[in-house]
Amino acid sequence: TDPEDYTCLVTVVAGPQPQVTFALHCMNAAIGFGHLSKDVRATVLTSGTLSPLPFVASELGHRFTHQLQTSHVIDTATQVCALTVGSAPDGSPLRGTFLASQSEGYQDGLGAAVLALCQVIPQGVLCFLPSYALLASLVRRWRRTGLWGHLTQAKKVVVEPQDAVRFQAALKVYRRACTLAGDA
Repeated sequence: TDPEDYTCLVTVVAGPQPQVTFALHCMNAAIGFGHLSKDVRATVLTSGTLSPLPFVASELGHRFTHQLQTSHVIDTATQVCALTVGSAPDGSPLRGTFLASQSEGYQDGLGAAVLALCQVIPQGVLCFLPSYALLASLVRRWRRTGLWGHLTQAKKVVVEPQDAVRFQAALKVYRRACTLAGDA
């Protein structure tokens, strides 16, 4: 295997009893998928985001003999608006690096940007974050600063839980909010 396929992360939390965490991450999906696919007769990948399929197959290092790809069930021209926001409403830059995301300035700026968007975008808003850890950190910060209250006044806020049972319940709450009030 190629050393470039892995990254090592060492985290040190200072304190009376310092905690050191060592994590080795495989950055090449083909390695994991190769182990998975060698002992199975069929693999079904379903998602709304696994597109284009040839790229996904290449990333997984696998040739799929049968593929089915359908068009979106929504009208992407009128029902979807994807945005990248590079700065907070006060003009401060929003650089989504791991290090920057730990700062209160970034978290406050991102919160202000999300709130500003929620106040002007009708109906539902989905906000994607790179990790549950960042999500938890943002929710804690926004609750502490009072921004959370402003967000809940602008939209019905549904936070994605990590476990499957609670996720299904949260999804029902989100869908109901979109259907009834048109605002989630």
